[in-house]
Amino acid sequence: MNNQDALRRKKLYYDGLKRAVAFPSFQDMDEFMQDPDVEEDAKVAVKIWVEVGCPLHNAIVYIYNNRMIAEDMQCLIERDLATVPLMAPGEIFDILATLIAPTVTDFLSVLPTTSMVKEKLMAQVEGGDRDGFVAHVRAAGCDTTRLSVLCQNCLEASPLETAFEEDDLPYLIDIVEDASLAEGDSRHIGMARAARQWQSSTQDLMEHDSDENLERYTKDYRTFVLTMLRSSLYMYWDGCGDLVQNERQLIEQIISNPLVAQLVPRYKEEYEAMKSGGQAPFFLPDDFFQSKCAVDDTEHLYLKPLVEDRGEEAFTEFINYVVEKGYIENDPAVKTLFAYRLSGYYRPVGDLPPVVWHGKNGKSYELIYIIRYLCDRGDYKKMRRFFEGPEWVKEKDSSYAHSADTEFRRRMVEFYPGVCEFKK
Repeated sequence: MNNQDALRRKKLYYDGLKRAVAFPSFQDMDEFMQDPDVEEDAKVAVKIWVEVGCPLHNAIVYIYNNRMIAEDMQCLIERDLATVPLMAPGEIFDILATLIAPTVTDFLSVLPTTSMVKEKLMAQVEGGDRDGFVAHVRAAGCDTTRLSVLCQNCLEASPLETAFEEDDLPYLIDIVEDASLAEGDSRHIGMARAARQWQSSTQDLMEHDSDENLERYTKDYRTFVLTMLRSSLYMYWDGCGDLVQNERQLIEQIISNPLVAQLVPRYKEEYEAMKSGGQAPFFLPDDFFQSKCAVDDTEHLYLKPLVEDRGEEAFTEFINYVVEKGYIENDPAVKTLFAYRLSGYYRPVGDLPPVVWHGKNGKSYELIYIIRYLCDRGDYKKMRRFFEGPEWVKEKDSSYAHSADTEFRRRMVEFYPGVCEFKK
């Protein structure tokens, strides 16, 4: 490739990257934002998707498909040749049609056929002639095994649709649910399955037949958007070292949007903890106390209104302190279940096992303190059902609250002044 060709390719590449970032992801945006019947949370979620989530995802997929694969073609072919299934010529065309011309040329170069055949196929891709492409591949008897590997890698880099349209929802649910199952993330599994259930009555939701369903659907739509945003950010940070300055600057500009000013640092902290082999920090959703409480109140206690008024951040700090002191396991599922047992918000999916409580010296005093001061109704029968491990007291439970560890009681007053008490 001479210098002029290199410059031409570079210009095509960056022009295409800018178009990918600017690709519209929501129709009738102004009309939607002005609709008084649309929940404000839904409007915020759409703005995050339109201004950050979709541009970020499109940029990452474009960079990977049009540059990373093209630069590492031979390694990918050697790695995947024996395992990637052969793609039909029509499927191959559909992938090639999403790529810029220089990348298509690179991909077609791996076909074991003549230059004339490759040039013809290139012209058909550029002209959008899918039927002609399929017919020509078959007539030339091309072995498309190596080309299938490259196209399959493009598919793997792009698991999400670029537009968030109603017809895409079942597909998006599948993606989120599959990813969540692989990661063991019970909350996202529940979100995906719940969304699958509600999606079957999308028309009812759109007609506002049920305010409760609409509110829950809005919440899950927002969770979809944030799940996709986090996934794209992880992909970016994973490959950041391979990007050139222009690519990084473009992506940093996208994620510096004020809409995600608090989210991006949080996700970065999670990512770095994961990469270092540590436990990711535990965060409650920003709308934790705004979500609907579980219908079955036999499964949970109730937090006092003053505890809820202190907000998600204080409750998160409290849970992380309980973990830090070893009272419950440092496991995301256990922390989520602990939060649910105390509050009734964000029920984990499936059967709910008891939380193992590691009380100081094997006692239950610290847990009794929590139930007495944080919970609206000190239901110690529920406490015994929801937790296991400590030695339960034999007399009236609440009288043992101030037998809890001294440091623990002091910290509880710091978390919830005016709610918790410290007696010497």
